[in-house]
Order: sequence, then C-alpha cells, then structure tokens
Amino acid sequence: MGTLEKRRSIFLLTAMLALFILCADCLAAVSVEVTGSSVATSKKYTRLVLNLSAPPIDVKVGEGEKSLVITLPGCESKITDKFSGEGVIKGISFKSVSQGLNVTVSLKTDTAYQLYQLPKYLNRPHRLVVNFSNPREQIDNIFNKLAGNRKIVVIDPGHGGKDPGAVGPSGLCEKDVVLDVASRAFEILSKEDDFSCYLSRSGDEYVKLEERVGISRGSGADLFVSIHCNASNSKSAAGVEVFYLSDNKATDAAAKLLATRENAALEIGIEASATEVDRSVLKILIDMKQNFVLKQSSVFAGHVLSRLSERLSNVNRGVRRAGFAVLKAVAVPSVLIELAFISNPKEEKLLKTTWYRQVCAQSIASAVRDFFKSSDQEAQVSSRKTGDGKGPDSL
Repeated sequence: MGTLEKRRSIFLLTAMLALFILCADCLAAVSVEVTGSSVATSKKYTRLVLNLSAPPIDVKVGEGEKSLVITLPGCESKITDKFSGEGVIKGISFKSVSQGLNVTVSLKTDTAYQLYQLPKYLNRPHRLVVNFSNPREQIDNIFNKLAGNRKIVVIDPGHGGKDPGAVGPSGLCEKDVVLDVASRAFEILSKEDDFSCYLSRSGDEYVKLEERVGISRGSGADLFVSIHCNASNSKSAAGVEVFYLSDNKATDAAAKLLATRENAALEIGIEASATEVDRSVLKILIDMKQNFVLKQSSVFAGHVLSRLSERLSNVNRGVRRAGFAVLKAVAVPSVLIELAFISNPKEEKLLKTTWYRQVCAQSIASAVRDFFKSSDQEAQVSSRKTGDGKGPDSL
C-alpha cells in the first residue's frame, strides 16, 4: 500500500471515528423522554406527574411570578399539546431549549410546591411529581382530611445498596428480605381503590434518610410503614415486634440499642449534621401535633402486631417504643416492623421462604385496612359529638 493510500485510509478511519463519537454524543444528549403527563386535584394538592423513560439528571427549577419552570437537561418531550387549567394550575407547556427541555407551569396564584421523583416499579414508569398546595391547604392540617380521598401509604424497606442491614448466619441480607416483603405489600394495597401506595425504594439502592422523608412528605402520606429484620448477638433471640416513636425514652435497653443500630445505618449518607436534623425534626413534630401522631402510631402498631400474630407462630415480643430516626422525621402515624430475627438460624430459614414473606405482606396490608377503618369510625363518632365538625379544633 502506497503512502497516499495509507493517508487516505487513516483519514477515512479518523472521519468514521469522529462521526461515531458525534452520533454517540447526540444519543447521550437526549437520553430521557417525557412520555406522558397527568394532573389530579384533591383538597391538599394539585398534583402534576410527568412520566419519564429514565431518571433525569440534575433537574433545575426556576420560580417566577405565578409560574414554575422545570428544566430537564438532556430531555425531550413526546407531548406537544398545551395543557388547559385544573386546580391551581392554569396551564402547562413544553419547550425544547439548548439545555434540554423546559416545562413551564403557569399558576393561578403563587403557592408552595414540593418536587420529588418516584422510581420505576412494575408497570409504572419513573415519575417526576410536583405537588402544588391549594390555597385552602395552607391553613388546613392533618386533622382535616377530605372524606372519600384515597389514603396514601408509604412503605419503606429499610437499608439497601451499600447498606445490607443485618446479615444472617447463611449470608441472607436484611435489605433483600425487606424489599421483597415491602414490594408484596405494595402490590396488594395498590390493587385496592382505597389506597395510593409509594415505595421508598424499589431496587437495591441506598436511600438517604432525607430522601425517605421527602417521599413521605411529598406524597402527602397518611401512614408510613418501615420494614426491617431484627438481629442480636444471641442466636436464640427470636420473635416479631413492632415499634413506634418514643417522645423521650425507649421501652428498654434492648430497644435503645436496636434504634442506635438502625439510626447508624441511615447516617451513612446523611449530609446534614445530627444537630441540624434534630432541630428540623423537633419543629416538624411540634407543628404536626406530636401527641396525636404518637397516639395513632401506637394504635397502628397494635393492628400490625395483632395481624402478624394471627398468622405466624413466632414469639410475640409486643409493641415497643424507641427513637428511630426514620420515625422521628416523618410527621404522620408511623411504625417500624421487625419481621423476625435474621440472626437466629431458624428464623433466617423462615425469612428465606416465599410463604413467610407473603404472610408478612398480607398481614401488613390487613393492618393498614384495620387502622383506617378504626380511624374513620373514630372520626365519625367525634363528628357526631361536635355537631358539624366545625368547632375550634377543625381550623
């Protein structure tokens, strides 16, 4: 091959490589598509949901007068029609820009909003959710729910990703067991018209405390259920127990030790200092009327333990109290369930079985139904006692 031919070959290969890199960059530039959108209204929120083909990277939000601009870098939209108003939203438009895609939400009035993402799960795509507070919601609180609304339940499988949780004698990881049980409970409740359910994680990823809390707050949760497996230095320790938040002291030394272990796991990815988190948590608990939340958490914990004890032969270790960080940080009725001792060889074998996991999921779902049924009955009794329910406590 002559020198000229060699030069031509090198030039051709270089050109082809450059073209390949250019095409790859073009494909990477538009890696996410907005495949659909929906808007729903309730007493609390006007909710915008964008269905995405993949999680967006570096979402930016710009606030204007009666408007919100969400910039999705590297995104494009299959939606071309402008959205007409509903609730507090006046209109929505999609526009391609050099950075990617701008989603402009025009509002009827300036209002608070919460933006969060929900991961892909089963047949549901990855979603970007924006909750705009309706004007009335700014003075409403958790005691003034709209009758007939779906109850929102957040199910939180503990640990995940770099945090395996407790590990059994044969190597079974807590993070895998609780994700399976949580997914089963999610599937059961999601099929029912009375509930809207969210998972804090749907795969083997580590979710920081503030992200778990963000899902609870952003979804407008009515109930928060955190699922774990217990562990002990004693291989003979066994049984099922359910915890709710202690406002000051744990039930006993063992409960305090367990809370310390679980809280340490959550702190792997926490960027804020403990002092900052505690101050934020304290304000939330005060604002949301802590005593009411604790009382309702206690009631729900009783329902969970009752349902689990009906179906399982494990030792009933009772309802207990401890200062779990994940329970401190959510301002709604919440419990932490310890399904069994993964450190106990016999209970680890149970935790490996599909039967045990399904029974746990069914029991949790039944307890959720029991809790809301009893809460609705209590609200009806209270309403009859106060007449039209518009007394001073309904503000």
